Amino acid sequence: MKKFAKIWIYGILTFFILHLIRDILQDLKIHTFISDILVKGERSKAPWWYWVVFNTYLIEISEIALALFVLKRNRFGQVGYLTIMIAAAFFSAWLYFWIFL
Repeated sequence: MKKFAKIWIYGILTFFILHLIRDILQDLKIHTFISDILVKGERSKAPWWYWVVFNTYLIEISEIALALFVLKRNRFGQVGYLTIMIAAAFFSAWLYFWIFL
């Protein structure tokens, strides 16, 4: 695996693990620096379970699992490119949320 690919996978793994910890702390209503950074009130009319299950935990856990799979296999390939696509979709959704909602 090339150097950029390893840097990408380790960076994504670190980001999504920290984001998962942050979301768990927020759902448990534990206020710390990591759980209170970049928090914006929800104005969505979607049910709470939609945001919790689909937009946070499912994306984070799948991205962590894919990154670990790439590291274990030591080959970037299509799974590595899938991590890039998921991260781009995640970032786009976050950007939309912060600008328009």
